[in-house]
Amino acid sequence: MNRTRKLLALMLTVLLLLATLPAAGLADSYKVETLKLNQWYRLQDYSGNTTIYKLKVTGDTIVSINWKNIKTNDNFAYLSINRDKSCDDTIASSGIYDTSSGTLGYVLYSGTYYISMYDNKESGKVKFSTKRAVTVNKPNYCMGKAVTVKAGKKVEIAQTKSNNYYRWYRIKLQKTQSITFNGIDQYGFTLYDRNLNELSCSDRGNVCVTQGMQPKGTYYLEIKRAYLSDLAQKGEYIAFSWK
Repeated sequence: MNRTRKLLALMLTVLLLLATLPAAGLADSYKVETLKLNQWYRLQDYSGNTTIYKLKVTGDTIVSINWKNIKTNDNFAYLSINRDKSCDDTIASSGIYDTSSGTLGYVLYSGTYYISMYDNKESGKVKFSTKRAVTVNKPNYCMGKAVTVKAGKKVEIAQTKSNNYYRWYRIKLQKTQSITFNGIDQYGFTLYDRNLNELSCSDRGNVCVTQGMQPKGTYYLEIKRAYLSDLAQKGEYIAFSWK
């Protein structure tokens, strides 16, 4: 009887050990490093030895991501921001293979995040930078507080759970022209003339353009707030300009 009990105990121990091996092997195959900001990282092809980068942020934070040297032909470059080391709980992701260089941004809340990124051609480089959302947000929540924006100037917005509201901007045309917006689509904003008549705009490729020429004068741009359901895990980052 004692011998049988010992044998059963040994078998149970072996089974428990075997059950832990896949998890241990998975944990060992991923190296976790703290992400260094404003430093270029050369992307590697995806493999079992992929490095995961840890990023800790405090308060509502804009994370800007720049990439370059991506080979766009028959390539797959990708990055994701996750809440766990195994990168199963993904809150944001993007393919970065359509253009050889570019930038994108996310708004993250306080916490620790894990970033996975790779490039099957191993040619691309990526750099991260951060800034507090409060540094870009303005109290332009109504037309009376509209912020004047000059042509070609980049405007940044961070919609978060605690700062989610309509944003108003003033545009002044010095001559008759069409107005082209880059960074927002026709469903994300409303454009008004000085008499608050709504002007129609349409998407043309990666830009949005007014339908027809607009006379010299003052216009108002209203950027819509985000849906609260879209702000549960992260904020919404908008960067636009006009010409």
